[in-house]
Amino acid sequence: SLLFFNGVLSFLPQFPKVLDNKKLQTFEPFYEDEESKTVVLHTAVFNKMPNYIYSDLINKLNDENIKVVIPSVSSKKSLKSLDDNLTVLGHSSGSITALELAKNKKVKNLVLIDPIDNRFINSEDDEDEEEYINLENIENALFIYTKKSYDWSLFPFSLPFIPDNLSLKPKNIKISNEDNKCVIDVKRYGHCDILDYPWGKIMHHSISEGLENRDEQKIEEYHDWLATIVAGCVINGTLSEDNRIDYSNRE
Repeated sequence: SLLFFNGVLSFLPQFPKVLDNKKLQTFEPFYEDEESKTVVLHTAVFNKMPNYIYSDLINKLNDENIKVVIPSVSSKKSLKSLDDNLTVLGHSSGSITALELAKNKKVKNLVLIDPIDNRFINSEDDEDEEEYINLENIENALFIYTKKSYDWSLFPFSLPFIPDNLSLKPKNIKISNEDNKCVIDVKRYGHCDILDYPWGKIMHHSISEGLENRDEQKIEEYHDWLATIVAGCVINGTLSEDNRIDYSNRE
């Protein structure tokens, strides 16, 4: 399912991007002030997915006084123009590229949503990749997993969208203080519900099941919840769950 997903998305149109420079694309809060924080977002399919399919989440992060920056695929030097105390956010197979950027000392917070461990794809030899990713500069790490991404059943038969062996686990990432990790399981949502409603709907009815009784308002509420959780980590360093919708922490 995962490989098919990457293949399908690779053919979606790549609309022209309005860039601040060749390395960064920036979405700023309407009232940006000195309290504003910056999130560097890495999209799915190795950070190659266009920003417009995440536009609702980006807008809601802006509403939380968070600047959202989307770097180019190869952008290790792009953080030089940004302030300190950055947060890196990775979704899906964009998580590994996000983790590479998170090694920069300017990055203090890490947020991963349904992270996929696709390190084997870029492996240059036959040896196994390192089991652990060391990020001593990271002070807080938040992991969000949507339950429907990992579900499978016999009757009717269905495979998980993300196989367990490709799911990047919190234990695989070492940060400065292991007590500052938070893991949240999202009960009723799926891998592509993070996308804007039309795109998530396409994926829901094809290869990636999401919220069952879906409508645009419920998807927007989910995006609002995500933005609130991310903002808590980014602005206040708080790693806790907001129970306005039916979610639950992983036990």
